[in-house]
Amino acid sequence: MSPIETILNLKFLPIIDLDSLKNPFALFDVMLNQGVPVLQVNFRSKNHLESASLLGEWSLRYPELQLGAGFLYSSEDAELAIRGGAKFIVSSVMAKEILTVSSLYQIPAIISGLTPTEIYQAQTTGTELIQLFPASQAPLRSVSSLLEHMPNIKLMLTGGLTLYTSLQLLRIGIAAVGVKGSIFQKELLETQNYRAIADSIKNFYERIHSL
Repeated sequence: MSPIETILNLKFLPIIDLDSLKNPFALFDVMLNQGVPVLQVNFRSKNHLESASLLGEWSLRYPELQLGAGFLYSSEDAELAIRGGAKFIVSSVMAKEILTVSSLYQIPAIISGLTPTEIYQAQTTGTELIQLFPASQAPLRSVSSLLEHMPNIKLMLTGGLTLYTSLQLLRIGIAAVGVKGSIFQKELLETQNYRAIADSIKNFYERIHSL
């Protein structure tokens, strides 16, 4: 199963910043035990991207976990992430040049848009899943209207979503949601409370799949 298929099957994409991965192996164990085999790691700076090879190292130890790189803005970012070992890449903007790089390396890519025009332009590239980011800037009514006008589009909304807003969006036909703080609470990561993180992931998973 490809990373995009995994995301669509799960209906959500867990997201974490590189700096928050204090004990990556403990987190990976928790995720796999909860039946969540995909994770987007955000590389928020060029310095972070220099550490992209960690994705490859982690994948060797956890081949069943599909690790992707997020917060990419250019073809250079995409190439660094892919060469580092990313199994998929995610751009926070509508960067078509990232699709060129992903096609070259045959690695799935998700690009983003916010306005209907940007979403339409992303759709014309043929990408399987489009991210609407930031979700906080997209009222539920606007998203519903967008889906009515583009019924064949597969959208993933990301940015500031709670469990409640995630459920609302999935009910109106969103393909998936990208979530960070609602499953990886900052205080739990800082204290490395992986039992509580496991409970958080389990609760989110069960509620999402109860729809």
